[in-house]
Parts: sequence; C-alpha cells; structure tokens
Amino acid sequence: MHVKTLGGGGVGTAPGVESPGTTYTLDAGAYVVSEDAFTGYTASYSGDSDLNGNIILAPGDDKTVTITNNDISFTSKGGHSNDEDDSRVDKPAPPVTEVTPTKAILHVIKLVINDDGRTAVAANFNLHVKTSGIDVAASPAPGAESPGTTYTLAAGNYEVSEDASDGYTVSYSGDSDSTGKITLTPGDNKTVTIINDDIPLPPFIVPPVIPAPAILHVIKHVINDDGRTAVAADFNLHVKTFGIDDVAIHSASGAESPGTTYTLAAGAYVVSEDAFAGYIASYSGDSDSSGNIILAPGDDKTVTITNDDIAFSPVVIPPIDVPRTVTGGQLPKTSTYLYNLLFTGAVLTLIGVVSWRKRKRYE
Repeated sequence: MHVKTLGGGGVGTAPGVESPGTTYTLDAGAYVVSEDAFTGYTASYSGDSDLNGNIILAPGDDKTVTITNNDISFTSKGGHSNDEDDSRVDKPAPPVTEVTPTKAILHVIKLVINDDGRTAVAANFNLHVKTSGIDVAASPAPGAESPGTTYTLAAGNYEVSEDASDGYTVSYSGDSDSTGKITLTPGDNKTVTIINDDIPLPPFIVPPVIPAPAILHVIKHVINDDGRTAVAADFNLHVKTFGIDDVAIHSASGAESPGTTYTLAAGAYVVSEDAFAGYIASYSGDSDSSGNIILAPGDDKTVTITNDDIAFSPVVIPPIDVPRTVTGGQLPKTSTYLYNLLFTGAVLTLIGVVSWRKRKRYE
C-alpha cells in the first residue's frame, strides 16, 4: 500500500494491515492512497477519501481511508463456481483512474490605513498576482478590502504585488512572506493581505506675503526772485534708506513737477540733495522738514525740495586814491584815510549841487 502526495511524491509504502491499519503523520495537503495491482481482487475505497483514494488533510485532521479488496469469482473446469475457493483464475486488474490534481485558492486583500491625513481607498491601488513574472488570469485588478479578490490557481510559486503609490508604505501579511511571495499546493486556500499605511503629509508652509511696493515722487522746484538763474537739473538729488545708500538710481538730476518717480519697498527713507551755493532748501509734501519719509506698502507719496535764491550782496565801491600836486611841495600825509574821506565827501557834495541845479532849471 502507498500514500503519495497528489503530485506523485511518495510519502510511505507498507504492507496492508487490517484495522486499526497503518498510521501516518503528515503535513496538511492533498494525498492519494493506493495499492499495487493484485490479480483476482477488486479494490474499493471508503472512509474519508473519495472513490479513488484522494483525500485532503487540513491541519489537525485525523482521518481514515479503508481499501477493501473483494475476490473475483472464477469458473472451475467442471463448470462450478465457488466464491470462497482459494483456487483462482487469473483475470486482468481493473484500470487505474488518473487523478486530476486539485487546484488552490488564493485570496488577495487590500487594506488601506489613513491615519495621517491621506484619503486613498483600496480601489486606487493596482494589484498583481504573477508566476514567473507573468500576470495570471484576471491580474492585474483594482485592490479590494476583505474578503478581497479570489484567484483559482494551479499549485506553484506566485508573487503578489502592487504598482507603486506615492504617500503610502507597503507591507505584506497572511500566508506570504514579507515580500508577497507564496507557494500554493493542491487544495490550498490561502490569503495574502497587502497593507498600505499613509505617510504623514508635509507641514503646510504658508507662502511668504510679498508686500506691495510704494511709489515716491521727488520734485525739484527752483525759485529765482533775487537775480539768480539756476534750474532744477542743476541740482543733484538723492533718495536713501536710513541715510546710508542710494536706492534704485544712485543720484538723479532734479526735475520740476511731476518730478522723478521711484518704486520702493516699504520702509524709511530720506530725500536730500547736494549742497548748492546761492540757494536755501526746504522740504514739503509727505516728508518732514528734513526730507525724512516713511513708506507703507501701496503708498503713493510726494516730496518737494524747494530752492529759493539768496539775494546778491550790495556792491561796495572801493576807496578812490586821487593823487594831488601842491605848488611849493607836497603837503604832509595827504594820502591818509581822513584825507580820502574828505575828498570823497567833497566830490559827492559837488555832484549833489549840480543835480539840484538841473532839477530847478526844469521846474
């Protein structure tokens, strides 16, 4: 008698034994119980196997297969038959029925854990069952939560996998190894669960708010009411941050209204100009009296530098030194300051008298 795996591998061979029979301790799986052909007897199977001796053992099973052999009647030379007679006529053994290997069942379950803010579901993942790198029938398929997707497969080696998915880690549990590989034997009913756990979302970063720029107009206004002739472009103007550096344009010539326009970031600035002789400068508009101004985002402000000319100083006639010749010799110290003063007074008096007489003539 033989006990073999369904694929034909031998487990044990022993002579037949009446009850309680021969005991085998086996792994769970599919087996077939058989015996060598024996002329003159029919064989039948009973107990926990099918009619051909096929039996599936699950972990913990305690099962029995009984092979019953019944002798075949034969006709003696005298034409009498006797079922109990040990004299036999050789007859062919019954044909051996070929056993078709039992297939295996594989369940593939997709479990998605969203405990860190992501929202994918099982069907968002694309799952594969492959053998020798080739998808089996009905693979790939969208993931499905328990009870999952069921495949009926021949015994063999398989690999369960899924397409890459951003934002999730993947792990395997159930009857496969940690990479999804699994071996199926005939009659197996196994499960592989692919677990996807979401990766925490990166912290939300608030984009920086870029303040709106400000607009500053700088006007140069020149007043010439005391005889001077400078124009706006003769003055060199500056806009500085905190008085340190020129902004945008290091320096610019002055310009009458609408002036020179600067687009600036919000902040504190000072408007100034190079020194210019003959004019006094004053500041008006949105700055203080020194040209300091604070710009907020979106401001549109104006600073006017007014330059007023300074009156010329009166012309001073220098002293006139008139040499004098006196008969009989030079008077002593006639070129002194007092002499010059008296002489100048006499000249002015003479001019005044002449002018008065001319006026009287026309009256």
